[in-house]
Amino acid sequence: MPSKKEVPLAPRLVVSKRAKTAEDLENEEYLRQLELAIENH
Repeated sequence: MPSKKEVPLAPRLVVSKRAKTAEDLENEEYLRQLELAIENH
């Protein structure tokens, strides 16, 4: 599993198809915040 700093903008579909572990939920939140930051930039 790559670290958050190495994670590209992965399609959310990939995340949603995976089992929801605590790490997955944390990564989803990270991606969500990243997307919001890009939209508001």
